[in-house]
Amino acid sequence: MNLHNFSNNALFNSDILIESQYVKAIQFITPPGTDFDFNSENINLDYQYHILDNSEDKRFHIVLLEFSITENGVDGKEPICVLNIVLEGIYKINDSVEYDDSSFSTIKHFGSLNLIINFLRLVLYNITSMTSNTGFYLPLIDISKLHEKNMTKPTKKRSKKVSSKK
Repeated sequence: MNLHNFSNNALFNSDILIESQYVKAIQFITPPGTDFDFNSENINLDYQYHILDNSEDKRFHIVLLEFSITENGVDGKEPICVLNIVLEGIYKINDSVEYDDSSFSTIKHFGSLNLIINFLRLVLYNITSMTSNTGFYLPLIDISKLHEKNMTKPTKKRSKKVSSKK
């Protein structure tokens, strides 16, 4: 099989295409001589994401994912270790998907969210593999619960104009 035909295989979904995925920011803070204890009872995880529409082309959109892990001290109040990661993914919904089709919105929200979380898994493992933890695998995430949490969380919405990348 030629490599350029690899993605045309029926095994793969081509409804959404990755234009690009980037690490926008990383903040990793640990006191000297210590590192994260990922088995600690005092670990807090937080995820937030934002989907930004492209006003010029409805098929393009950007997903920003903010992920943080905080390990609090034994008192549970003061954070002793912090890891913050911000990712950006630019995605395009394939021209074969009709804009008025109900699957368009599903692909846009759940497809791109799945793609950026898979990218987060890679980034998180690579970052933590350079620590004394020798690599931490992100557990499975219930995407529908994450989506529901994000939709019910009160946030100040403001319109954003995003131009297509050419």
